[in-house]
Amino acid sequence: SNLNNVNAQQLAVGDKEGILELFPPKQERASGMHSMYASNDNATDRESAKVPMISLDQLFKQNHIEHCDLLKMDVEGAEYVILYGSSDETYAKIDRIHGEYHHVGDEERFKIESLAKFLREKGFEVEIKRKLRQDNFGLFFAKK
Repeated sequence: SNLNNVNAQQLAVGDKEGILELFPPKQERASGMHSMYASNDNATDRESAKVPMISLDQLFKQNHIEHCDLLKMDVEGAEYVILYGSSDETYAKIDRIHGEYHHVGDEERFKIESLAKFLREKGFEVEIKRKLRQDNFGLFFAKK
């Protein structure tokens, strides 16, 4: 595999610059499930880590990203704040967004239908694939 174009960074992406409280999973084997939300089902540890956070706009600017074929997101509930907090300038650079969406609260803006409507207003066609028997959880695919 060719990793010459990979730039790993130890930071979180959110809707603004700052410090993010990140909750690790209780089980080591679930290492991909760090989340900005403490889980109600006891899957995350109550002890959080503080990590530096930047916005998607800042990530694009700092890394001189002028075009993004595919923005792949699996961010355990942060998809809403990241996407709502991004500018039209950043959206103009993105062709497709694929991601997992999660149940993170009962606010209307944290429902996939609200996020899909928002992305459609940004010029994307949006397809939703729900996980069966799960409340507000599944995959979304947005493309221009």
